[in-house]
Amino acid sequence: MGVDQNANLLVVGMDVSNQKYKEDVKNYMNHHLQAYHLKEYEVEVYVYENGNK
Repeated sequence: MGVDQNANLLVVGMDVSNQKYKEDVKNYMNHHLQAYHLKEYEVEVYVYENGNK
């Protein structure tokens, strides 16, 4: 997970074995960003396989 402050982007990585939860993770992180008043940030979830992007 990382934050790009210039692009207002929170990036979350997940293994391909959990790919079916990609939208759930995105919604979960968006919810928490809003709870901390960080509504200007967007969430990007990328899927990697065996440690590779």
